[in-house]
Amino acid sequence: MTGDVRFAKAALEAGIRPVFTRLADQGVSQHPDNTGAQSGRPAGCGVACQALGTRAVFPVLRAVRFGRTSKKGKQGVIVGEQGRRPGHRLGVAAVTLLVLGGVLSCVGGLGGYFFMATRIMPSDHMRPTLPAGTSMTFNTLAIGVDRGDVVLFDAAAWGERHLSVERVIAVGGDRIAYIPGERKLTLNGKPLDEPYVLNGDPVAGTPGAFDVKVPEGRLFLLGDTRGNSADSRYRFEVSEGGTAPLSAVKGKLIGEGDPLVVGLRSALPAGGGAVLAGVVAGVAARRLRRRTMTAGAPTADTVRVSGDRVPAELPARTSARIPPVLK
Repeated sequence: MTGDVRFAKAALEAGIRPVFTRLADQGVSQHPDNTGAQSGRPAGCGVACQALGTRAVFPVLRAVRFGRTSKKGKQGVIVGEQGRRPGHRLGVAAVTLLVLGGVLSCVGGLGGYFFMATRIMPSDHMRPTLPAGTSMTFNTLAIGVDRGDVVLFDAAAWGERHLSVERVIAVGGDRIAYIPGERKLTLNGKPLDEPYVLNGDPVAGTPGAFDVKVPEGRLFLLGDTRGNSADSRYRFEVSEGGTAPLSAVKGKLIGEGDPLVVGLRSALPAGGGAVLAGVVAGVAARRLRRRTMTAGAPTADTVRVSGDRVPAELPARTSARIPPVLK
């Protein structure tokens, strides 16, 4: 018995699993020490169970008999050395790319809709900066408005029901004035330099003298084409000092190179590319799993144990040494 025990240990350590395949496929062993039938263990494991213990041998016998590839694997599924299926990393990458692509697409699509307002200039009152027909992009998240900014605002304060575009000339607390005969407006007592006005004439079309102290929270607005702009100079009767409330501002004009514009416009195509890459990675992972399962399917002359494929028949020199009870 000592020789059988020693050989059983050596067989298991050497990876000669076909021995246990035979044990599992046998009926009830004729060995007098076999107690498999009474203990519920696979028949034919008498010597092996005595040599290595039920806990050591029983999982091996079950793996051989029922075709399991690992303790964590399912029947018919090949599991890698670390317990992961083939294509696992590709699958994780695919999910990550799909999620990232979805987020970027939402940011680019919905973000552009909610955070950027696009308008077409309807008239020439903002020439030469914004001729009629010019596409304009406004940042609707703008927090502060300063002198010189071009803004999109609700003209309801001027008695009109539409959105208008004008340039901020003075903000709350400023004093803006015009004296007939002067070639420039004065802001807080100093001549105001306005290089953006049409033909370099900032007082063209001004109906008369004015001196306005802009209330806090309000804006004094003018067009760049001063000779053809119905701006704050013509609103003194309908609004306080011809001004518009800061709360009426809907957005501030931003250029095509603004980080917000570039970021949101780049997010949508980037998201689409990430989704496409995720789909490709997912398909590749699925095909890799299927190919590995097909390649690793057991044939008539092989058995699979823990992911290995070994001959079902032992070499003659090895079989000669197996005790009768193991044969």
